[in-house]
Amino acid sequence: MGTYKIGEYFDEYSSQITEDVAQGTILKLLFTEDMRSMECVASFENTISYDCVDQFERRMRKALGCEFKLSPKFMPNMLDASYFADICKFLKSRFPFVNGFLDNADVTYDMQTRVFYATLKHGGYDL
Repeated sequence: MGTYKIGEYFDEYSSQITEDVAQGTILKLLFTEDMRSMECVASFENTISYDCVDQFERRMRKALGCEFKLSPKFMPNMLDASYFADICKFLKSRFPFVNGFLDNADVTYDMQTRVFYATLKHGGYDL
């Protein structure tokens, strides 16, 4: 398989794809044996919001008639503390037990080590 952008590979569903999602480069496509679930792992040159990913997933589920998940990959140098709210949304959607733990956390991002530091306000350990 050659290298494809999401917008190219899913061309027949172009009306379902926003431009920022369409520019993602597909790294792999995963299907369940019964073809009832699909995951698209893609790299992006810019961060994309959780809301764009969620909207794309919902639209593709409806268009394809199966479970669909987009797993975006970003280079560490693309992240900063401002993206933490989106990371929390991704975590909550994929791992419901995270819900509430990260609410109102104080977050810093160390650009040198590429590490997020979160001081939790609702119990738990510092991450």
